Amino acid sequence: MPTTEPIVLGHLSLNHAEIAGIISQYGVHTSTQDNGTEHARFTVQVEEQGFDGKVRTIYLDIDAWGKVAAALDGCTAGTPVLVEGKLARTQRGKKDAKDPVWTTTVQATRVQRLEDDTPITPKTEAQSHSLTGL
Repeated sequence: MPTTEPIVLGHLSLNHAEIAGIISQYGVHTSTQDNGTEHARFTVQVEEQGFDGKVRTIYLDIDAWGKVAAALDGCTAGTPVLVEGKLARTQRGKKDAKDPVWTTTVQATRVQRLEDDTPITPKTEAQSHSLTGL
């Protein structure tokens, strides 16, 4: 007989992400699934200072679904955003591929456009690498 007791892992587990940055040069790609659910995929460009004092740019892939995806309407490349969500593994490409490609993304549970009305010009990835020496 199945139990309704909660499973306790024996240690603390937490999967929560908060990302603040700008929508990258590629903007927001939206689609509607066969069941009518909206999906948005975009990349957030985040600049951070390393322990060596150098500023580096990282790019984080974001997936948003339903009302969260719909809230991205009007967001374009350079829009400052705050993203809350959790880390997830997502299969890219064909679902029946022999060697699937898995990536780590942030599944957004909330996306807030930051109040700055002036879009920031996102860097290209090539510019980021040349500026940071990577």
